[in-house]
Amino acid sequence: MQTPAAAGEARAPLYAPASLANAALTYACHGWRVLPVHTIHDSRCTCGHVDCPHPGKHPILHNGLTGASSDEGVVADWWRRWSLARIGLAVPDGWLVIDVDDFDAFADLAARGLHLPDTLTAATSRGQHWYYRVRRRVAPKVAILPHVDLRGPGSYVIAPPSPGYRWLTVPAHEVPFLELD
Repeated sequence: MQTPAAAGEARAPLYAPASLANAALTYACHGWRVLPVHTIHDSRCTCGHVDCPHPGKHPILHNGLTGASSDEGVVADWWRRWSLARIGLAVPDGWLVIDVDDFDAFADLAARGLHLPDTLTAATSRGQHWYYRVRRRVAPKVAILPHVDLRGPGSYVIAPPSPGYRWLTVPAHEVPFLELD
């Protein structure tokens, strides 16, 4: 089980309840800044744009990621207003999420000698998110390898139990630090 976080420090987003509203509140209670994200309904993004470039993956809030909040009242209000919204988690300092969007990318990582240590892992609509603690800030970067992105502070990820997302592994102890060279 996770140890309590120091003031202002996010703890691993473990054991989120099945309902979207309850899960969003649980993440906020653990210190994660949350934001409502559009979802897919009738094969279309709920933003209403016919040619949406990021269906079901962009914030509902007009101020996007900067509007993310861990205030429980704010989060509860959002999910009363948008009850089917996917849950976005703003990646805080001290965390890195490795976003692998294609299972062939794991073979590419292994071929390069890059083996991801076991950690908190979520299944996504196209792959997996691997959550790690880091000792230094890692900026978000798209396509560090084909189908592999880094999600660090200044970015967000969609979290379970959003449609298409579920927890795969939960570490028995603290989420491990990923040592970066």
